[in-house]
Amino acid sequence: LLVNVVQQNPRSARLRAIYANYAFNVVGDRKLSMRMIREAVALSPREPGYRLWLLQVGLASNLLERSEAEEALTLLRRVNGRGAYASDIKRLELWQASHSYSRGEQ
Repeated sequence: LLVNVVQQNPRSARLRAIYANYAFNVVGDRKLSMRMIREAVALSPREPGYRLWLLQVGLASNLLERSEAEEALTLLRRVNGRGAYASDIKRLELWQASHSYSRGEQ
């Protein structure tokens, strides 16, 4: 059912984010989750919530790519006026400093 809804709404970043959440948390398909959240980011590149979910899934599944990490960090720093993303920024900075980037699909 969810697959059909996503297919019928090809411009909906929100539906892709929902599907990514489902794929990650219910199905356990990390690659599908990354594909869906990457599509959501592509559809709404300025939405920090999708970038944040991309980071969370990418870090948890070791599928995060260098460009994704850098773009997300740049966006989160820009929209962090009240410190809402401070802990996420710190976590990503620590990850960048201590890990090599993923072998994720290019």
